Amino acid sequence: MREKIHRTLGLLVSSLFHVPPNFHVISAPECGGSHRLQLFTTPYKSRSTSYCWPDLAISQGGEIRLILEIEEAAVTPAKIGSKLLPVSPSRYLCCEGTDQNQFPISSGITLIQVVNIASLKPATRKMVQYENLEADIRRLLPIGCVAQYFLFPILAANALPVETEKYNNLLNAIDRILV
Repeated sequence: MREKIHRTLGLLVSSLFHVPPNFHVISAPECGGSHRLQLFTTPYKSRSTSYCWPDLAISQGGEIRLILEIEEAAVTPAKIGSKLLPVSPSRYLCCEGTDQNQFPISSGITLIQVVNIASLKPATRKMVQYENLEADIRRLLPIGCVAQYFLFPILAANALPVETEKYNNLLNAIDRILV
């Protein structure tokens, strides 16, 4: 059975960073949560102002500080970049089934994207392309609410149990952001 990065990251991030009342990890069903997360540009839930459905978010002091997006397959620069723009104008995260159904989004959030590199060919230049894309996106910041950006390529395990050391750089980055 192949590792599901959504599920693994949901468990790791929740176990390490869900520390009420200071920090709350809010997860979509793919990451172990029970309700979809939606980003809105206004405090009113409306299809016309909902641009993105993130995988995971972390709130600190009642506002969203970090949004995590995970791409399991077909990871091209266009697919990666298609998340930044919908997140940037967003001002509220809504998730029914939490104590606080609506969270304001900080004016300086961190967007972290994780890409599964399991399907890449051995001689690919994708890793260099990912490094270049991350650097180019960082040069554009801030964009809307996004002040920091990280792109982490992760190799999904072919079988369970999963070795979690490959997530250390990502988890350390989250830890530094939430200080």
